[in-house]
Amino acid sequence: DMLHMALSLLACALHQNSQNVKDMETYNGYHLLALFLRPKMALFDMQCLEIFFQISACEAFFSEPKKLESGQSTISMSPKEIIPENSYDDLSLSKFQYETSSVGSHGYMDDFSGTKDSFSHLSELEMGDVPIKNSNCIVISNADMVEHVLLDWTLWVTASVSIQIALLGFLENLVSMLWYRSHNLTILRQINLVERLLVTLQRGDVEVLVLEKLVILLGCILEDGFRISELENVVRFV
Repeated sequence: DMLHMALSLLACALHQNSQNVKDMETYNGYHLLALFLRPKMALFDMQCLEIFFQISACEAFFSEPKKLESGQSTISMSPKEIIPENSYDDLSLSKFQYETSSVGSHGYMDDFSGTKDSFSHLSELEMGDVPIKNSNCIVISNADMVEHVLLDWTLWVTASVSIQIALLGFLENLVSMLWYRSHNLTILRQINLVERLLVTLQRGDVEVLVLEKLVILLGCILEDGFRISELENVVRFV
């Protein structure tokens, strides 16, 4: 309970004051957080992991187009981005099936790089009789937290297998989302995600189920194409 309360307080401080976020970056706060957690991972549970997800990313919602009455053409509704209020319910494990492997990212549209062009594609999609609804996606908002905590497998290898799989599922969702996929991939590549995953695959203390999930995550990234530096890392790994 004390660990959960401490992490909740940290998340609240970061959400309520942007200066706290800058201070965490300036003073290597996320690296210190990982060091602080190492002897306490036996107490780390899914609630704590949810708090980490809330610190690392936010959620955006879009209104999807619907098929109009017969005799009318299908039109696109301008998606409206809604970044929700800072809330500890923004990202919860119940919203995303982290244990379920994604089928990859073929056919997914990129993020807002070229907003007008991206949105214009919606009018060309056949949505069928899909009613108006909100679709959601996860957007990385704290790259330092992702780099120094979520991708530090010297920390997570001491956690339960279910925690590790849930974490990898979160990362898989980041690179497989309908919107902001390119944004997430760009950030993850800047912090050398592929190299970190390959290093983790070489560890001798990672469970088979976790290794399988790591391979699936690499497959999702591969569908977008590896960069030259990433291919070099893959060749060295092989």
